[in-house]
Amino acid sequence: MERGYMNKLQLLITDIDGTLLNTQKQISKQTLDYLIHLQQNNVVIALCSGRIPAELQSLVNQLQLDKYGGYIIHTNGAGIINCKMMLVYL
Repeated sequence: MERGYMNKLQLLITDIDGTLLNTQKQISKQTLDYLIHLQQNNVVIALCSGRIPAELQSLVNQLQLDKYGGYIIHTNGAGIINCKMMLVYL
């Protein structure tokens, strides 16, 4: 990604199943590395899923959303959690 474009990007929202996760239900190393890189460059990551928060915890840990201030939009949009501040919005 060109540096100029990345400077404009502030938020990346992604679905999980069939989008972020591969057929083995894992984040590829290349994708994980790039998402960490984006966060290190002040891009906020938000995971959006029909799953409940407990089912998303391993992804939160892998992506270090608590460190970088990412969000999870869970249970088909029923709630939003700020992973860094552990704030829950319903």
